[in-house]
Parts: sequence; structure tokens; C-alpha cells
Amino acid sequence: MGFGVVGQRHFGGGIGGDTVQVVLSYFSYAHGFVGDNVTNYEVALASGEIVKAKSSTNKDLWSALKGGGNSFGIVTRYDLAIFPQGDMCYLKRLADDGISGAAANRVAKLSTTVKADTRILKLGMQTYRSSFERIKDVANILFFITFDLIPAQLISQSIARGGNATGLTPLDGPIVVILFYVSYDKPADD
Repeated sequence: MGFGVVGQRHFGGGIGGDTVQVVLSYFSYAHGFVGDNVTNYEVALASGEIVKAKSSTNKDLWSALKGGGNSFGIVTRYDLAIFPQGDMCYLKRLADDGISGAAANRVAKLSTTVKADTRILKLGMQTYRSSFERIKDVANILFFITFDLIPAQLISQSIARGGNATGLTPLDGPIVVILFYVSYDKPADD
């Protein structure tokens, strides 16, 4: 078919939750955040009324849902914009082989967003390294840090698609999302 949508970058879960959050996709730098590509939401409001929210109908609700989470109602349907994709390669998910069926582990995540500044990013790396030194002997540990750049161009893409609940402008960029992630098996290691 040759078309794609701006979807998630992780294999677990579905895209539904990503459509009401400010989530990066592999296509975000060209097409904005995942939620920015929702052209229509169908929402069940607290009153029980089912409404459509899009650029021409309930525009405030449409913009608020894009990054506002499920605070405004229950999304029962969403439509995503498509774009020409071209050829794709298929990568087999790691979970299909090695991880599926593995024992559940304990997970902690810490995320923050900062202005792109080398001093702050260096501090993030120093924090990561010193933290790792304290926990490196924990059995079966997975510990990493990621830095996701959000350039002014991505924020402009978001605004061009109707904006979202963040209120970011290109003058706010570039910013960086920093994620610390740790998983391990034993409650004794909490």
C-alpha cells in the first residue's frame, strides 16, 4: 500500500494511549508527535454524551486530548493521518524469541525534560554513572539512560497539526527528554 502512520517506538502495548500523550515516534521529526497526527477523536464524556473532537468540531477538546491524557473523557476511537511510506523492512521483535515468557521484573522509570544544554546533559551522565556504581552488582539488572532531542522543527510540526496540550513553541526548543530506566528481578533489591 505504501502508507504509514506516526506510531510508537516500543513493541509493548498499543498505540491508543500514545494518541493522548506527547509521545515520540521514529517519524516525529518529519510529522510531529504521535498525538499531533490524530485527525479525529470519538470521546465519551463524563455526562455520557459521545462527541467527535477534531479541528472543525470541538477544537478545544481535540487540542487538549493531544497531550492531555485521559483527563477529558474516554477515547473510544481515533483516526490518524497517513503519509507516503515507501518500502519498509521487517524486523522481528526480540520478544518473539527471547523475552516472552520471562519472569516479571520490577521496573522504575524517571523522566524529565530540560532545555538542551551541555552542562545539564553532562550532569545527567554523571548521575547515571554514579547511580550505576551503586547498583551494578544487582542480579539481572537492566539500567540505562536515554536522551531524546526535541528540536524546534518538531515543535513547529506539532503546531502545524493543530498544536497539543504542552503549549510548546519553537522558541522553547530545542529541549531534551531524559529517561532513566532500571529493571531487576528481586524485591529485596528495592
